Amino acid sequence: MKSKNSVKKHDFEILINKAIHLLKDGEKRLNLSIFNSKMELLRDFTPDISDTLASDYGISSSNKSLEANFFEEINLIEKLLEESRYPIELADWQKSSENLGTEKIYKKMNRRSYALQIWSFHAIPWRFDNDLVHLIWAPEDVMGTPIIMTFEIEYFLSRVSNRYETQYFEIIKKQKQLEFWMKYGIILTLVLLILLSVFFKI
Repeated sequence: MKSKNSVKKHDFEILINKAIHLLKDGEKRLNLSIFNSKMELLRDFTPDISDTLASDYGISSSNKSLEANFFEEINLIEKLLEESRYPIELADWQKSSENLGTEKIYKKMNRRSYALQIWSFHAIPWRFDNDLVHLIWAPEDVMGTPIIMTFEIEYFLSRVSNRYETQYFEIIKKQKQLEFWMKYGIILTLVLLILLSVFFKI
């Protein structure tokens, strides 16, 4: 079942710092900074619908080692959330009288959802091994499995560098457009001031 709860990106530095120290090679798996541009950089590698459906149905990936690492990270984040007594909100439908007695189940489910979102913000999504790069995508479903995609390093780096290059030229283009409109605005303002000056002198 998919949860619609959301968490603030900057609330969990202490929790992530603990997780980094508790995990083996934690600094290679999680990071205090948030990968704001991660989705844009990895857009060329976004899982397709078949991968997403397989994940939602809990079908394991072929990379058992990385999948185990993913669940270790998620379970630890979930445990730290519970230990910190972070308030877990319930959706309105979870609070209805028909659901009395199931609050603990829903809170656990929602805590899992929070853990997945925190992981998505702070996890280092690429892992290198044997000249291969493995991309890990968190499941959309709280009961799902991670989507793990593997590429040769040369291919991965070339696609990412192309994405950087595209972004660079897009930024340059926008800067030029901005400069044009700023100059146009200045010229238009000067013309308007001259016209007003002439008008009022008359």
